[in-house]
Amino acid sequence: MSEDAQEKIIEICTSMIDGEINLIEGCRKLVSLRHRTGEPENEIFSPLRAVDSETDHFPIGGMREYCSKEYLEVSDREVADYLDEVQPQIIEACKRIVDFYSDG
Repeated sequence: MSEDAQEKIIEICTSMIDGEINLIEGCRKLVSLRHRTGEPENEIFSPLRAVDSETDHFPIGGMREYCSKEYLEVSDREVADYLDEVQPQIIEACKRIVDFYSDG
C-alpha cells in the first residue's frame, strides 16, 4: 500500500473519531480508498462497507444541492436516526483501522 493511502485512511478515520467530518461521507471515502490498500476485501473495512451500502441513497456533500428542501428534511431525519444506531460501531471500526495502519 502506498504511504499516501495509509496516511489518508488514518487522517479520515481520525477526523471521523473527532467528529470533524460527516460519518457517512467518511465511510464512503474509506470504502473507496480501501482499494489502494492492496487488500480491498480486508474485513477491517466490513463495518464501513455495510454503512456505505445501507446509506448510498442519502444525499451527502455536493449531492444535496440537487435535492428538494422537503426531501432533504426527510433524509436528514433518516440519517440522524440511522447514525444514532450505528455511530458507536463506526467509531470503533475507525479506531481499529487507525490501530491497524499506524506504525508501531
